[in-house]
Amino acid sequence: MKFSIVLLLSCMLVPEVLMLTCQQCISTINSPCPSTPLNCSNVCSSTTVSYYSSTSYATVTLQNCTTLGFCLNGSLNLGSSNLLVNTQCCSTDFCNNQTLPVPSQQLPNDLSCYTCINNNCSATMQCVGDQNYCISINIASGNNVSTQAGCTTKSFCDAAALFNQLFANSTLNCCQGNLCNDAKMLTLSFLPMIIPLLCSIIFY
Repeated sequence: MKFSIVLLLSCMLVPEVLMLTCQQCISTINSPCPSTPLNCSNVCSSTTVSYYSSTSYATVTLQNCTTLGFCLNGSLNLGSSNLLVNTQCCSTDFCNNQTLPVPSQQLPNDLSCYTCINNNCSATMQCVGDQNYCISINIASGNNVSTQAGCTTKSFCDAAALFNQLFANSTLNCCQGNLCNDAKMLTLSFLPMIIPLLCSIIFY
């Protein structure tokens, strides 16, 4: 999964009008982030992304250009895997040279959503912290459709429209209310796909 996070670099777009100089780097949380100047048109960002599941854990820090609409702070919990994002944006030269702390895990709340376990998407899970939305994500690949479900925060839902626009073969839907994200089918391995796709939103 660490290799999936490295794919974030391929999702970064270079702005057309260059007015701001930001620091650009990617590194693990325990290694220094080598500084490379990058000309940008919007804002600089410093982000710490933490991914964990029952079998793996990875934390990566990234510094880059972004837009204000995608200064995401939040989390996505798909039951078997979790993605936590801590981002700070700024608008002066080299203002994103700090490393943000790892996002902390939070206590359960009162919301329940559907999730997928062993190809069965009728299981339920309890959301945590400010995960006040249920989410379902469908990605088409040929004649197959991969579906995954779980809990998320408002920030990920606010980026749903761009997600659907950037990836014509995908649909991300959010809803509010217990078990509102009824997910019926899982036909592909989803986890290798979701991390680079969602991080494309963060660093668009």
